[in-house]
Amino acid sequence: MTFRQTDGPAVSAAKASISTATAYRFEQDHRPPSVKAEPRGRRRPDPLVSFFDAEVVPMLTAAPELRAVAIFEEMQRRHPDLPDGTRRTLERRIRAWRALHGANQEVIFRQVHEPGRMSSQALVRYKTNDYSVPVAYGHRDVWVRGYVDQIVIGCGADIIARHPRCYGSEELVFNPVHYLPLLEQKIGALDQAAPLVGWDLPAEFQTLRRLMEARMLKAGRREYVQVLRLLESFEMADLHVAVKNALRLGAVGFDAVKHLVLCQVEKRPAKLDLEVYPYLPRAKVSRTSAASYMCLVSEAAA
Repeated sequence: MTFRQTDGPAVSAAKASISTATAYRFEQDHRPPSVKAEPRGRRRPDPLVSFFDAEVVPMLTAAPELRAVAIFEEMQRRHPDLPDGTRRTLERRIRAWRALHGANQEVIFRQVHEPGRMSSQALVRYKTNDYSVPVAYGHRDVWVRGYVDQIVIGCGADIIARHPRCYGSEELVFNPVHYLPLLEQKIGALDQAAPLVGWDLPAEFQTLRRLMEARMLKAGRREYVQVLRLLESFEMADLHVAVKNALRLGAVGFDAVKHLVLCQVEKRPAKLDLEVYPYLPRAKVSRTSAASYMCLVSEAAA
């Protein structure tokens, strides 16, 4: 409207980046489309208003299986002036009535699952989103089942991945555990791996990684990934307890954490053998000497 105060409709439309037709239409009616008058109703009288509620609805209620064609023929018998052109109108009206007031319809979920195929990034497409699967199933045919709350992915008779269903578009849904075997081989990509971005691990896991890397450098980082891979077989809660116990005992190593998580699951005490775990810290306790004891006694007496 600011441009229109000084320029014509065509020039104002060009300055406002709208078409000339829109400008002239706005000249005739200044109201935006959201506040314009409601669309007009029927152009012709309703040919069914005189008998639909009084005659058709009782017939549908008494015999729900009646076809619309049979009802139309009966209405033409009762009302000879009813033209043939109202048949489709009656069919649409009956269909709408049954949708609102008819019997409940069976809801059938067809068990036809289109096969999918894993991409080179270990992703499977479902609808408009991509979901991760274990890298061990690379370039293999898989099946995908979508439910209201989750996506289930399988290969053959095995279920290989479950994800919360995403209702967005062009989203990537990762499970970081799926990519750990690959990161174990390419350990240098651990800090740059996109599937691990935003993976909220307990603080004890970072402490364990720092101690492992300080003790064994690159090999320690690989052992840390091996500890994370225990999530393939154990729950996060059990592994978290095992990591805390390992830090408390000073048993910083994959073998020790694995032993502790097994003990946590089986509810049995841990028995760590230092000969089996060469990376565990060793404590050297010398035997008591009587001469040393006598020295302490003599010093106390003095």
